Amino acid sequence: MTDGLHDDLARLNAEAIGAIASGTPQSDDLMRRLLTASLEESPGVGEQVGPFELVELIGRGGFGEVFHARQRIPIERDVAVKILTGLDRGGSAVARFERERQVLVALRHPGIVRLLEAGITPSGHPWF
Repeated sequence: MTDGLHDDLARLNAEAIGAIASGTPQSDDLMRRLLTASLEESPGVGEQVGPFELVELIGRGGFGEVFHARQRIPIERDVAVKILTGLDRGGSAVARFERERQVLVALRHPGIVRLLEAGITPSGHPWF
């Protein structure tokens, strides 16, 4: 990794941590919604997440699941949707997920996925 990219990632990481730790109304609301969310099962194949229909599970890890998904409106396209499923009560998984989301927003490279949209499912699972 080049020094410039490393520095940019370190700065973005610090900003994301600061935003979450600073107690802004947006981060307070997000943390409250996530920490008080029911522990219902995360969405699965055939369900809707934002404007995307989950088509197939691509992969699963300790913090989440990645699905092949399809958007039909306002345009048709295939995308990947990552859903945080390993929600811990202390919020460290949420903070890590938020950092990843912020880094993806800032990076532009053909080998790195581009963030199109993000949100929280009705059952309290963050996704992008």
